[in-house]
Amino acid sequence: MASQPSASITGTQPGLLDPSQPARILRLPGAKLSFASFDPRTALPRPPDPNNLSINEEGCRPVRVVIETFPNGHHYWRYVPRARQEGVVEDGVEDGVWPRIIDLLGEAIICDRGQWDIYKLDPEYECIVRAPPQTFCIRRRPPPPQPSSSSQSSAASSSTSVPNSKRRISSPEGAAPAKKRRHEVIYLLSDTEDEEIIEVEEMMVDGSHARNGRSTTPKTRVPTRRTRDRLRAQKKARAEGIARAEAKAGQSENGFWHDAPMEEAPDAVPATPQMANKPVPPPSTGKRKGSRYSSPTEDVPHARGRSPSPHEGYKPSKRARTRSPDTIRREMTERIKERERQKFEKLSQRDHARKEERHRRFMEEMLADLPEFTPYYTYTNGNGEDHEGHEESSEEGSESPEIQELPSDPSRPDPIEESRRKLAELEKDKPLWQESERKRLQREREEEEAWRMEAERRRQAERAKAEQERTARQARERAEQAERERRAAAAARETARRRQQERERWGRGPWTVHRALERYRAVAELFDTTKFTSAAPLAFEAVPWPVLHSPLSLTVQDIDWSAVEQFFEAVRPHMRPQDYRMFVQQSHRRFHPDRWSSRGLLATIADETERASLEVAANTVAQALTPLWREAKGQ
Repeated sequence: MASQPSASITGTQPGLLDPSQPARILRLPGAKLSFASFDPRTALPRPPDPNNLSINEEGCRPVRVVIETFPNGHHYWRYVPRARQEGVVEDGVEDGVWPRIIDLLGEAIICDRGQWDIYKLDPEYECIVRAPPQTFCIRRRPPPPQPSSSSQSSAASSSTSVPNSKRRISSPEGAAPAKKRRHEVIYLLSDTEDEEIIEVEEMMVDGSHARNGRSTTPKTRVPTRRTRDRLRAQKKARAEGIARAEAKAGQSENGFWHDAPMEEAPDAVPATPQMANKPVPPPSTGKRKGSRYSSPTEDVPHARGRSPSPHEGYKPSKRARTRSPDTIRREMTERIKERERQKFEKLSQRDHARKEERHRRFMEEMLADLPEFTPYYTYTNGNGEDHEGHEESSEEGSESPEIQELPSDPSRPDPIEESRRKLAELEKDKPLWQESERKRLQREREEEEAWRMEAERRRQAERAKAEQERTARQARERAEQAERERRAAAAARETARRRQQERERWGRGPWTVHRALERYRAVAELFDTTKFTSAAPLAFEAVPWPVLHSPLSLTVQDIDWSAVEQFFEAVRPHMRPQDYRMFVQQSHRRFHPDRWSSRGLLATIADETERASLEVAANTVAQALTPLWREAKGQ
């Protein structure tokens, strides 16, 4: 095997190296293949519980499947066969890195996973997985062993004696019919009936698959005791009637009549020696669900020296299935493929015949314009003396007359002179052709140069435009940064001014409950009417916190559930009941999270730490106000 790969095959198209491969893999011509990995766990109703998984448990590895898409849009999927392992190979080696170098018929080839699966589907090849560092191998399957001469002779004799069909052949003359203890009924099946049976079985297969997982095996119904007794009585009566008829007619030992001439019915088929004395039922054109005919020996319960069975005469009403549904479907698919192949070959032959006819007509039209060439033969010279060849032919006694030189036809031009004349005309026109070729090349060079200059100009324009856009973007970013810095400075100055006003207004004198309530109302009125934006963001001092602490020493950590309850308990004696109820309701609505979200108060704060602390404080106040609001509402 060569160390360097000589070729590469990729994709999902079969037949890249073997043209006959699509006929063995594809079910219909023109179908397309696609591959996927099927994990059995995807079919589970629910994902497996991780707590129930075990390290020592061997899980199911994904299986490769091939999906074949037909030209009519239908799909058919099947499993990709496993490759044969050579030696000790660990699991998952085949699922490694693809594409890789493999050994294809003794030649190093770069192959991807799709082509590897295609060769696994091909029955002509055998894919082998080897342990690293050995490469994977693809080789042809060995031909099946040829049977020996004895087996061939036995097979030939068996094939000649028993044909591979449902019809019985006639027995050879002089062959004595062998006696059999058991007699069976011969059914004559025509090709039409075979096709009907196949169609019925196909419908049964489709119907069984349409029902979700129902069994396709025909069920046998056990007859009742009364039915068994009635069948036994009928069989006994028939057996007695047959015995009387045989005794009266004097039937011979072989079962033939001595008196009656042997006539062959038009619908009957000669029987084999083993089946010579078996009755033949009339042909039936309907569907065969069960036979109404039975042999006389089968009708007699004790004819074979055994005890009668309660189910002796019972036969199932439905025909037992002898082949699996997949086999029937596969045969139907093969027939469809064969018909499609024959149709394709017929169309190909028709197209080939049309091409040949078109080519023949074209050649006839071309040759019709050429002058007819007539060879001139001469066997004598100008003095009338014969050549040696003519003398030898005369001496040998040739009966053909001497062929003289035929006179030339002055009206027919000489072919050689005509060819020379045409060549001279072509040589005369050669400078014109050369000049035309030179002009064409010059024009192409000019067009190419113009196209190159235009492309260069376009690239320069694009570079200039990109440079302008970059400069404008940088200027815009600098302006936005300056605006943000200006707004931040203005916000800082505004915050400092508010704090200074707070200190001047509320920092003088003792801090009482009355002053705390007055400050809360003043700040709340300003808070409700102010529209906070990114230019004028929300600050901690602008929020009317319902607490009794002095604004000079108030921090975010001072706002908790107990501080809010203490504030409302302290200010309640200073109000009338209806005023207190309205005061609590307005405060609850003011600190509601939906109200803050609709106003976008927290979105105006640029600092994330300050935004988070204000959000926590506002939620704490809202949670503390909820029971107070419910209590005031219930009064």
